[in-house]
Amino acid sequence: MMRIGEFPASCIVAMAALAMLGATPSTAGEATRKNPEIPEGDAATALAMFSSQTGWEVYFDSSVIGKRTQAVDGSLPPRAALEHMLEHTGLSYTITNGDTVGVYAKQNPDAAEAAAHDVPRPIVIVGKRSDRLARTNYSIELSDAAIGQTGYSSFQSVLRDLPQSAGNLCEDGIGDATPESKTNSARGCAENLRGLGAGATKVLFDGHPIAPGGSRGEFVDLSAIPITAIDRVDVLPDGFSAIYGTDAIGGIVNFIPRKTFDGSEIVARLAPSIGDAVGERLISQLWGWGREDEGGVVSFEYYSRDDLPASARRQATNDLRKVGGSDFDSLYTDPPNIAVNGSLEGIQLGSSDGLPHIVSGAPPNQYDSRRGTDILPAQQRGASMPLSTSLPGVAAPSVPWGW
Repeated sequence: MMRIGEFPASCIVAMAALAMLGATPSTAGEATRKNPEIPEGDAATALAMFSSQTGWEVYFDSSVIGKRTQAVDGSLPPRAALEHMLEHTGLSYTITNGDTVGVYAKQNPDAAEAAAHDVPRPIVIVGKRSDRLARTNYSIELSDAAIGQTGYSSFQSVLRDLPQSAGNLCEDGIGDATPESKTNSARGCAENLRGLGAGATKVLFDGHPIAPGGSRGEFVDLSAIPITAIDRVDVLPDGFSAIYGTDAIGGIVNFIPRKTFDGSEIVARLAPSIGDAVGERLISQLWGWGREDEGGVVSFEYYSRDDLPASARRQATNDLRKVGGSDFDSLYTDPPNIAVNGSLEGIQLGSSDGLPHIVSGAPPNQYDSRRGTDILPAQQRGASMPLSTSLPGVAAPSVPWGW
């Protein structure tokens, strides 16, 4: 009986491949020659001739393909002839039961030694977070000067202009039907890269993840970060889930703070209301002293914005006849309508007594559901950020927070 343990691993594979590539068993009753005489040529053909002439069973795998063996002239016994044939081919053999040969490719010394001693080789998976994510192949860097030139007063507005941004999850995200919008209990603002949702965009502060907000902790509120406290913003609009997890499938937004600022800086912006619509005011103060390891930086910011009433936009109404559409005003209104003899008539309020009266032939009352409403609500927010301090007894975290 053949003992598999006497074969190396590759030889066992060779025997398993017998049905695919072939073995050359001897034929019963066939006269055989003990000293083979085989010309130089293809290894598979030569091994088949060796089996036929010697009566030995020869097994081999795909490793013999393309190899050329040396000729034997019949002067050597089978084993010596086999060694001469396989010399300089990179092939080796193992003999079991006296006349069964397995031919296989030689192993490299390191693999052979490891197999001989059964040494396990550990598999090590290493993930490294770069200190500067902008060094990757594809990134967008927004400096503080570039952010100031946009004229925006919030980071959600700055990021919204990027082509890779699919809009923000925000209180002004009209028609936002993303799953995160249903958890936006504090009316925060989050970034959505590649349109995969705010939960698929990783937000970092100086390379470290920021705790998410909302009622289910599914997104990071960008409005809590003061503009004056940030030196630049690195945006990586590609997936980094292998390093940062599944919440980085859409990309990464990394806020780099100003750590070495020395002095005081105040920023004030005023966007006056035009037609009673969306006036903005921003005031931000930054203080810094010394170097990063011997000082600190503190930032405070206040922002307010007026509401945007529907009356300021002519298309924000149910009656779209002025812009070439139809009238979608509702007949369910106050004062109500009443059906008289199959026709609908509007109930009118008397000018003298203020009581409702039915006026024959009066047109029905109609109601515009957009009347007296706002397209965007008014907003106020404050944010502060102690970046680093070295004052005695003071330990300030490097994370933003707002109200």
